[in-house]
Amino acid sequence: MNKEKDDELVVLIQQLGGKVNYLPNPGNAGDSLIACATYQFFERNNIEYKCCQSEKDISDNDILVYGGGGNFGGENSRVGYYIKKYASRVKAFILLPHTLFGAEELLQSLPETVHLFCRERVSYEFASKIVTRANVYLHDDMVLSADVEKMLSKPASQSALGSVGSELKRRALFKNEDFGISLKHYLAYTLKSLFGHPYPSKPQSGELNAFRIDVEKTDIPIPSDNVDVSALYELSSCEPKLAKLSTFRFLSHINAFETVNTNRLHVAIAATKLGKKVNLYGNNYFKIRAIYEYSLKGKYANVVWKE
Repeated sequence: MNKEKDDELVVLIQQLGGKVNYLPNPGNAGDSLIACATYQFFERNNIEYKCCQSEKDISDNDILVYGGGGNFGGENSRVGYYIKKYASRVKAFILLPHTLFGAEELLQSLPETVHLFCRERVSYEFASKIVTRANVYLHDDMVLSADVEKMLSKPASQSALGSVGSELKRRALFKNEDFGISLKHYLAYTLKSLFGHPYPSKPQSGELNAFRIDVEKTDIPIPSDNVDVSALYELSSCEPKLAKLSTFRFLSHINAFETVNTNRLHVAIAATKLGKKVNLYGNNYFKIRAIYEYSLKGKYANVVWKE
């Protein structure tokens, strides 16, 4: 069964009924932005939910909602792990808007209680041809319906110190790091803060170059003033307080510029919604181009695709 209505996600959760367990997708500041957009989505639609801090929080009798992103790249991906483990155990498994590829055998085996939301047509058409019982939908990335201006209001706490002790204990007990804080990025931010905030505090007229330098980088020459803000402001997308803090810092940096050049998807989406001029470049596979074609092209005049 394939669906393409933007309101299907709300209708689906309401029709399923029952408690919602939300499992955020771990990752950088862009993933924190997705998590915060999802919290807004739940609250805007009066959907009660519990944010899972570990697998112990997942109840077999409830709806498991896995956070949106790009973490379904085969059966051994993080999404693949959770779908294989919980698809037949929970009341329903909902994958929020994702880019996906591979995992053909897994997709074919999924039961009708699985609902896969794809955030662009390439993933949607791929999954639609393979599934036999699971449901496939087409839906914008969660951030596209978010109120980013509201996220720019200062979080209740600008400190992540309270989470450091818990994270050290978590690692000492060899627990899954996905749910914790990125100590590397927290310490790097703290050190930079000693000499002033690493993000601009006042609007600037210049351009922000925010190209990725990780595994999805391309052969685009990296400018000397490049700041990979998605990596810089990573804390934890899985703990609500840290996700909000990460998102605030991330958006604050982007908001200080008039023009943004990037091949980071959520830098582009955030800048687009903040009214910046965005020059958008592709990553090393179809993701960004496909999302541009489905959700941005012809809808946001401030976004320009750069070959």
